Amino acid sequence: MSNKNDASLESTKQMLDELDALMEKMLSLPVTEAEEGRAPAKSVAKAPPMSAKLTFLPPMNEKPAPINPPKTAPAPTEHPLLNPPHLAAPSAPPTPQPPPLTNEVLPPSAMAKLEPLLAALSDDDAPAAPHRNDGLLLWLNQTFDSATLALGGLGHWLRAPAGRMLLGFSGLVMLMIAVGWFLRDWLGWNW
Repeated sequence: MSNKNDASLESTKQMLDELDALMEKMLSLPVTEAEEGRAPAKSVAKAPPMSAKLTFLPPMNEKPAPINPPKTAPAPTEHPLLNPPHLAAPSAPPTPQPPPLTNEVLPPSAMAKLEPLLAALSDDDAPAAPHRNDGLLLWLNQTFDSATLALGGLGHWLRAPAGRMLLGFSGLVMLMIAVGWFLRDWLGWNW
């Protein structure tokens, strides 16, 4: 493992040295002006030669040193001359701690009030089981909703409460007309 790391570091160092030598050659070349149309530069300051620097990082499994180590207060000394007992500050009572957190949903005070109410509930208050025909009504409602999807905006209005009310009233009116027509034919009325 170390041979592989050493070999890669050596090859990286060699490439950086070659790059540094190439840059030195480029910087040492004289700067020439274009043939015509450009005035020669009055003074060209030569930049200091650039050099590549190789930085070694610590391996990833080592923990880096903290940037700002925590500052700790010096421990009080127990020497009687430096810290006489009659000058010591009186000890303060410990600060009260909050009660520990629990997984209870309701506080204990509300649980005592809630338990008699739960005991007073009878089985008669339980919700009724769905009726057999509720499934048929639900199926008819879903069929109507899916059939009106093709109508676009009109279908959306028909699925709204106002559209359903209009359909219900028109159904009742047509039912009354049908009953009247049947009675007219059955009784033989002529108008």
